[in-house]
Amino acid sequence: MREIKFRGKRKDTGEWVFGNYIKRNLDGIPQYYIYDNQWDETEIDGYCDDDDAKIYLKDCFIEVIPETVGQFTGKQDRNSSDVFDGDIVKPQTTKLYTPTKEEIGAVYWDEKEAGFMIHWLDDDSRLGISEFFRGVEIIGNIHDNPELLEEEK
Repeated sequence: MREIKFRGKRKDTGEWVFGNYIKRNLDGIPQYYIYDNQWDETEIDGYCDDDDAKIYLKDCFIEVIPETVGQFTGKQDRNSSDVFDGDIVKPQTTKLYTPTKEEIGAVYWDEKEAGFMIHWLDDDSRLGISEFFRGVEIIGNIHDNPELLEEEK
């Protein structure tokens, strides 16, 4: 069974944070958070545990930019890096093969297929993520490196 985790960019600093994801409405205003996996939902005293230390609950919940939230696909690339929705990948470079700029793709969740897919730029094809996935390498993500997806002119 794959681990369920998310990443998102902090609203205050723009840094990436990882953990569980929650959306809540406060007075009709949606708020989006990544929270530490150590938080116990049964805690009612306003604290969460972090290696035997008590941390204020508000410090466990980090507000994130909703457009940047991506779920872990359950796969790792050739460098054993976790692959998330929104990552940009390319085929593995070998002694005999070097991928071109067009041979990159973006990882995304496909509602119709009910699974993570790669949208390849070179031929506009889509391919489901499978065990061969360790043959790709993460080269960026759609939020930090959108220029990687721009067509060359």
